Amino acid sequence: MLFKLGELFCGPGGLALGAATASPVLSSEGEVYSIRLVWGVDKDPYAIETYKRNLADKYGGTAVRQDAEEFCRKEIFSYPRITALAFGFPCNDFSLVGKRKGVNGQYGRLYRAGVEALNQMNPFWFIAENVSGIHAADEGKAFDLILKEMRSAGKHGYNLTARLYRFEEYGIPQYRHRFIVVGIRKDKRLHF
Repeated sequence: MLFKLGELFCGPGGLALGAATASPVLSSEGEVYSIRLVWGVDKDPYAIETYKRNLADKYGGTAVRQDAEEFCRKEIFSYPRITALAFGFPCNDFSLVGKRKGVNGQYGRLYRAGVEALNQMNPFWFIAENVSGIHAADEGKAFDLILKEMRSAGKHGYNLTARLYRFEEYGIPQYRHRFIVVGIRKDKRLHF
C-alpha cells in the first residue's frame, strides 16, 4: 500500500525526509507499505525553499508557502488527497524554556490546523511531534485536550500512541526530547 503524505509546518522537511527515505516495509500479512510525498506546507519562505530544493524536487510533491491554518481552511482540497499526515506543530507555548502558555498562547492553538487536516482529509494515519514540555503545559490539561481532539478527529476517530523519546538513547549526539504521537484510523487494520 502506498501512503500519500502531506505535512503541515514542514519547515525544511525533517519529518518528510525521514518518510521519503524510509525503505518499504513488509507487513506480517505480506503487504508492502511505502510512502510518497504529496505536499509540504510552511509559511516561512526560507524553510519552504529548502523543502522544495531538498525534498519536493528530489522525491516529488509540492512545496506550498502558506500559513497552515489558512491552507486547511481554504486550499487543502486544491491539492491531491493524502492518506497520511505529518505535523510538528509550533512548540513555543509548550517549551519548558518559554512562557508555557499552552493552548492559550499565540502558538499553542496551532495544533488545531493538524486536527482540521485530519477532519478534512481523514487520512489512514498521522504522526505529530512536539517538545517534552507539552506534557506539563497547563498542568497536563493542554496535552490531554490535544490528544482528545486528535483521537476524535476525522470520520472514524484515531487510536493513538503517544510516547516521549529521548534522542540521545538512540545514538543521536544531542539531548533532544520529543513527544511523538501516532494515530491510526479506527476503521483501518494496519499492521506494521
